[in-house]
Amino acid sequence: MNTSLGSLSWQEAAGLDAERTVAVIPVAALEQHGPHLPLDTDTFLVTTVVEAAAQLAGTRGPVLVPPTIFAGSSEHHMAFAGTISLRPETLAAVVRDVCLSLAQHDFRRLLIVNGHGGNRALLAAAVQSIGAQAPVSIATLDYWTLAAEAVTDLRESPPGGMAHACEFETSLMLHLRPESVRTELIAHEIPETRFSLERLDLFERAPLTVHWKTHELSSSGVLGAPDLATAEKGRVFFEACVAGLADLIEELRTVALPDRR
Repeated sequence: MNTSLGSLSWQEAAGLDAERTVAVIPVAALEQHGPHLPLDTDTFLVTTVVEAAAQLAGTRGPVLVPPTIFAGSSEHHMAFAGTISLRPETLAAVVRDVCLSLAQHDFRRLLIVNGHGGNRALLAAAVQSIGAQAPVSIATLDYWTLAAEAVTDLRESPPGGMAHACEFETSLMLHLRPESVRTELIAHEIPETRFSLERLDLFERAPLTVHWKTHELSSSGVLGAPDLATAEKGRVFFEACVAGLADLIEELRTVALPDRR
């Protein structure tokens, strides 16, 4: 059973089998994505992936999906109009309070699905903090990592071509919501890295963490090669993300819960 938390009454929420339910919490961002993609790209993509995966996994057991946390840590994009950014401590507090609220109602299998690279470190820290505060089984991942194998097979861009508003995200948008892609405005910008151990790519994890601001690297706000995006690539990437996330939801349903403290 796949259930949108916001559509339930309190009595319906109380009637769910909390012991078996996996609560999947999407966390995103509202930020610039170059001249060719809308500000809600991260929110739309992670929400669509989570909802589709919940539908698939829901045939095997209950999945609860709260509304997406639409704003994230986007300070590095603030030079571009329309971006909304939460302070790191604000985002951490919101995620913590959402998860602890679910736990208080006995939903103790929690999966935070991240839709924005700038949230990664904060969510990893939040998982450790929440797990120390409540008897929950909690995990987080970036949804795009589930498409890594498909990306290896299909990407045409060099390293740096899949960083932001890029070949990957633009392909997904061309598949899922093509009318929102301003194809005539697509800009190709792959910035040079400043350190040998630095990586600017969703699929190449860097050993070195470096502070940067988008406008210092890109005049358009694009970090990558969206000109190489296609709807067919987007279909394959989307299906890989959905299938991988559905499998992870099922795995989380079967792990032993920690003892209540």
